[in-house]
Amino acid sequence: MASPPEAGRDTLVVRARRFAHDGPWRRLLRDGPRLTAWVLGVTAAFHLFYVLPPTHELAEKILAEDSIVEDITAVALFAAAFLGLFLALRARKLGRPIFVWGFYALVALVVFLIGMEEISWGQWIFFWRSPEVFKEINSQGETNLHNIGPLQGHSEWFRFAFVAAALGGVFCNRLPALREIATPRSLTGPLLVIFAYVSVDMLDDVFPRVPWIITTFSSMSEWTEMLIGLAALAYVLLKREDVTRLTIVQP
Repeated sequence: MASPPEAGRDTLVVRARRFAHDGPWRRLLRDGPRLTAWVLGVTAAFHLFYVLPPTHELAEKILAEDSIVEDITAVALFAAAFLGLFLALRARKLGRPIFVWGFYALVALVVFLIGMEEISWGQWIFFWRSPEVFKEINSQGETNLHNIGPLQGHSEWFRFAFVAAALGGVFCNRLPALREIATPRSLTGPLLVIFAYVSVDMLDDVFPRVPWIITTFSSMSEWTEMLIGLAALAYVLLKREDVTRLTIVQP
């Protein structure tokens, strides 16, 4: 006798919830060496995909503006902002110090603003025209800040600052007072991979002439931004687990 459709749907829902709460991706986020191997391996593989002539054109399309890589970046950033806000509210409800839940709220706000810049504040979703003032000062005629004046072409400095701050947060694990907001140690390796790519990308700004292979790191900037968005989301997810454990421990 066939099972009713409702039972099948319930089973799918249960499986989805089980994957969300106990899926293997959670163990991966806590396993620093394996997570680093995945990030480094996939990044190096795509970089090779980009530099090889037979696949170069396809790779450029993948990395282009409004492509799947940029879409993943925006989704990761907005998910981090949404979950980060609820993380801050939960931490506040549990009576955590203001600097803890305030920091989570600040992270949510920052990644939300970065996400809005990534989609030009919704311009390429709702297809509205840029105000005249942005058409005049924005090099791409878009409604965003990172293509205005001296900021145009130098977004790698923002990526550098973001990753450097995240790596600095790893050292906060040594300070009991800051451990709640510290960058999880399992993210150290992936952040170092991102840091390496951003650092090589910046060589274009420091030296007038660099080898061709160095210039390909600049072309990988959209990929690097995607990794930053995913790292922000991973931070929020790992901190949500920590707060959940704190909820269970408290009477």
